[in-house]
Amino acid sequence: MLLSLFIALLIPLISLFSLRRFFTNEDLKEIASQPKTQNQLEETITHSKKIFKKTKLLYLVLLIGFIFLLFSLQKGKNLISIVFDNSGSMERKNAIEALSETFDNLDKNNEIILTTLDGLGENSSGAKSSLNEILGIDDYNKLQGGNVVSFTDPISAKNGLNQITNQCWGSPICESIWKSFLFIKDVKANNSYNNRLLIIITDGDDNIGNTILINKFFFDDETFVSIFPTEKVFLIDYSDGKTNPLLQRFSDSGCESYIVTNNKLDYNEALDSALKSFKNNWYLIYWVIIITVLMSIIALLVEPKKII
Repeated sequence: MLLSLFIALLIPLISLFSLRRFFTNEDLKEIASQPKTQNQLEETITHSKKIFKKTKLLYLVLLIGFIFLLFSLQKGKNLISIVFDNSGSMERKNAIEALSETFDNLDKNNEIILTTLDGLGENSSGAKSSLNEILGIDDYNKLQGGNVVSFTDPISAKNGLNQITNQCWGSPICESIWKSFLFIKDVKANNSYNNRLLIIITDGDDNIGNTILINKFFFDDETFVSIFPTEKVFLIDYSDGKTNPLLQRFSDSGCESYIVTNNKLDYNEALDSALKSFKNNWYLIYWVIIITVLMSIIALLVEPKKII
């Protein structure tokens, strides 16, 4: 894109330098009427220089293209649904601290749905026993596992991170994912979003274990896919390289996965990659402005040759 912009600005600049060479006594007749007297020659020279300067100003018409930059900026609302595994196995991870920094870098036009695994009773009582059983639920209030909280902007969501603990019973990851989806489908159904994204932060250890391999999966549900297609679902994988049924099913479905260690930098880079389509590419905009301004200044400094 930047190369195309440079070429588009270079061509009229070359044309101006090419036009400049006609400003000699011999070549001026090729671009202006042939003068018959000295007075006519002086008038022709003066007139030609004025026309040159007016032509030079047409270079600024290219700046109208900046209007189209407005379309590249994310102005509408985005919905980012994050399912955060706060089970005991994630207690020593630094994901909350890194997630807080990520929220700091998001624009206000991003709504956040933050779902933790809280909700089950002692010894995981109330948990569903299979993925088929979970997918058969059509009301998020009927799922005990998972605590869904909606935030209107990233700053509010950051403040909500203070309420997360690792004191929940069990690890109902699939139940929490489905509950988050049902909440969005029911509560956010009338809202319009430019983009919707699902990010799952987990080590993959789910209560329902190997039943995940033999049951239906989330992407077998058409409504789920209409809200969160596979290319809009990302996993932040804290499994330390271990294989488990849940992470395997997401991988087989074509979801992008970022394997991270207990390293905040790894986590931030993974989340930045997942959220790159939600962010304005300010570096691109800065370079477009710099290139255009520099080329425009050069074009405006081009003057016709002095005719003696």
